[in-house]
Amino acid sequence: LAWYAGTQDNGLIYSYDQGQSWQQPKDVAGGAVYAVSVDPRNKCVVYTAINKTIMKTEDCNRTYKAIYTESRDEFYMTAIAIDPKNSQIVYVGGTSGDVLKSVDGGKSWSVSKRFGDEVRQINVHPQDSNQVYVGLTNKGLNKSADGGATWYAITPDTVKYEGASKFRAMVYAPATGNSFILATGYGLFKTINGGDSWEPLK
Repeated sequence: LAWYAGTQDNGLIYSYDQGQSWQQPKDVAGGAVYAVSVDPRNKCVVYTAINKTIMKTEDCNRTYKAIYTESRDEFYMTAIAIDPKNSQIVYVGGTSGDVLKSVDGGKSWSVSKRFGDEVRQINVHPQDSNQVYVGLTNKGLNKSADGGATWYAITPDTVKYEGASKFRAMVYAPATGNSFILATGYGLFKTINGGDSWEPLK
């Protein structure tokens, strides 16, 4: 079992002994790491968002190569998600608000959606990979039910729950297929129907 940690200034580190010792890949030894994602079907394939670039290893951290670089000076990459059913499908996002999709393991990319707000997190549903969720810093949670072709907002009622549009994080509740917990500027919410409705957690 490998543990990964991204640092603010010193790149990526990883441990194979539950944190007793740490190693660092030479190709990602500096810079800010905002996201790390391990291929669920091949643990030697790892994607890292470091500064403006998405890096990928296919040899268990021995070497990394750049597979996407944000060309605009003011933006950097912040989020990565791998389709659990088909790990050639990868989603990435950044502070520009753009979400990109690759269907060939990062060899090529297309724009799925330009949200216009910083992408904090991308999740692909573990049982239904057509369902993709994108959390935006100030514009809440968005969902695609068709693998990123179209998107719609599923943020809890921002009039009733002030601060709900400020996305912080989301996690799945694995016992039930469409349940997850959403953390926002208002507080915590739970859905049991994929975001169609929400209940605040007291």
